[in-house]
Amino acid sequence: MRKYISTIQVTHFFNFIHRYRVATLFFFIIGITVDIFFIHAPSDIRLFLLLLLWLINSKVYGFNSTTTFKITFIYLVILLFLFIFFRNSYMSERMATWIYLFLTVGIIQQFKKLAHR
Repeated sequence: MRKYISTIQVTHFFNFIHRYRVATLFFFIIGITVDIFFIHAPSDIRLFLLLLLWLINSKVYGFNSTTTFKITFIYLVILLFLFIFFRNSYMSERMATWIYLFLTVGIIQQFKKLAHR
């Protein structure tokens, strides 16, 4: 017999995230910083867990595609300086990966917004 997640459990989960929303956003920012600058081993699981945390924070805070594109632009500026000073480093490649993911998420959010009109 299959078990389904009830709406009560989902509501409790989002209430928990909403209660600790500053901590989850802080954890997301620290997670990306550590992923880019300190961990030099690629891990798709870490990448997708942090991306899932961004999507949850977007839902809780009500971020839209504009916010995602602003963060992407900030990452592009950081990538510019990383590329100037460190050339072909792992940090530059990892930052480019995050930029690509944020662009993809922003485009999906924009399509979703257009679909609801």
